[in-house]
Amino acid sequence: MLAWSLAAFACGSTGTGGGGGGGATATDLEQLCASQCARGERCGSPDPSCGTNCANDIQHPENIRKDFIDAYGTCLDQLACDTIADSCLEQAVNSLNPNWQQDALFNECATRQNTCQSFTDDICAAALYFTEAARERLRDCINLDCNAISMCLDDLS
Repeated sequence: MLAWSLAAFACGSTGTGGGGGGGATATDLEQLCASQCARGERCGSPDPSCGTNCANDIQHPENIRKDFIDAYGTCLDQLACDTIADSCLEQAVNSLNPNWQQDALFNECATRQNTCQSFTDDICAAALYFTEAARERLRDCINLDCNAISMCLDDLS
C-alpha cells in the first residue's frame, strides 16, 4: 500500500502525520543519496549517475521532515540486497506515524486525486513525511479547483 519510489519525494490534520521534525537540508539530502547509491554499489547495481539523479528528484528538501530522511537513509544502509528499497520508505513512515492510514490529509488528498485526476497520487503519500508547513501548502493546493492543483503543487516537489 505504501509503495512509492524516491521520485515520490519529487514530488495540519486530525491525523498524527507531519508533526515534529524540522525540514531537511541539502546536506541531509546528499547523505540520503549517498546511502541510496552505496546500496546500489553494494548490491551489484552501480549507477554512475545515481547521485545526480537522486539529488534532482528532490528540489525542495526543506519540505521533507529530517527525521524521515534520517530513518529512510539508516534503513537503506542496512537493507538486504534481496529486499526492495520501498520497504525502507514504509519503515520510515511507520517510525514517524504508525497509524498513517488514518492520517486525515493523506486521505483527503487521495480522495481529491481520485476525483480530479489532475495530479499524481505520489504527492498524497508524501504528505506522510512532509513538514507541517508543506502539509499546510498541500492542504491549500488540494482545496483549489481541479485544474489548478497541479501547478500549485510544483512548489512542494
